[in-house]
Amino acid sequence: AAPDLAARPPAAPPPAGDAPLPSASGPILLSPNLMPRLGPTSSAAAAPPGPADAGPLLVVDVTDDLVSAKGPVAGLQPMQFGRVVDGQGVTVARVMILRLHDQGLLASAIAGKERIHPGVRLLFDPPAAKP
Repeated sequence: AAPDLAARPPAAPPPAGDAPLPSASGPILLSPNLMPRLGPTSSAAAAPPGPADAGPLLVVDVTDDLVSAKGPVAGLQPMQFGRVVDGQGVTVARVMILRLHDQGLLASAIAGKERIHPGVRLLFDPPAAKP
């Protein structure tokens, strides 16, 4: 005969020493990859690195509308617009920063995507001062 499941006592709740489930009132920890980068607050510190600093920001890959670049990112911030320049310094395309990484960035091609290729430079002007 099959055992009668209705005759069994209910299972005991877990002991109080077990780790509690996360609650809405407790802190929510995010992976460093999901946390936004906070830029410097002073306008002097927000200036992008000059050409004499750690080197240029160069495109390393273009996939669909995404542009990956490697180089110094100090002073840059997400949603900042930049220019793609050719060997003569002429602007050939425009990009917008989506995400900053320790050694580069990921940007979205805004205009001139067909002229963006590995090796071209990205230039970012300092953000305009807010009145």
